[in-house]
Amino acid sequence: MPRRYAPGFDALPAFPLAGIAALRRQLEAQGVDVIDLGAGDADMCAPPAAVAALQAYRPLPGRLRLLEGIKDSLILDDTYNASPTAMHAALDALRDMPANRRIAVLADMLEIGKFTIPAHQAMGELVRAFADVLVTVGPRAKFIAREARERGMKASGIHEFTNSTEAGKFLQELAEPGDVLLVKGSQSMRMERAVEEIMAHPEQAKDLLCRQEEYWKAV
Repeated sequence: MPRRYAPGFDALPAFPLAGIAALRRQLEAQGVDVIDLGAGDADMCAPPAAVAALQAYRPLPGRLRLLEGIKDSLILDDTYNASPTAMHAALDALRDMPANRRIAVLADMLEIGKFTIPAHQAMGELVRAFADVLVTVGPRAKFIAREARERGMKASGIHEFTNSTEAGKFLQELAEPGDVLLVKGSQSMRMERAVEEIMAHPEQAKDLLCRQEEYWKAV
């Protein structure tokens, strides 16, 4: 039996990019015209050289990078940093991925001042529409959980933690074959630690995850 990473994938996708926005950026950088069809779709006609380049391309660590997860799951590692716009795009990518369950692991978005509460509430409204499980990390992310709960997401599918290590340990038990887990949060939330707990090859963390330098490991 071939290894199955998520429904529809017997291996990591040919294009190691999650979400139409990321694929669009790479195609346009190579001079490919992208025409919107509406509803998040696009019509793309890429020459063979562009296709080959995309297949060889690997996103930088923590920038919506696809990683193999434990128990034949798939991780969308977007842990480098977070803003409302970037988290919205990451949630769109999770929504569009074929999966047994879509699990959103979202931590605080920092340094957004007076927009802190409404921005986190907006993420809760988005995630409750499609996610099977929501895991939040940090005091600000509680507004994500609260909004999702108030808008109808089952309380049994919402889990709240104070730090990324606690969340990572929980995810080890939660993950099942075919799950897709989006992990995202601001730099200071150190969500790469949660990813390390659930990646299939933690011995490759130094090469695959962000903030693996000696300075960051000591913080």
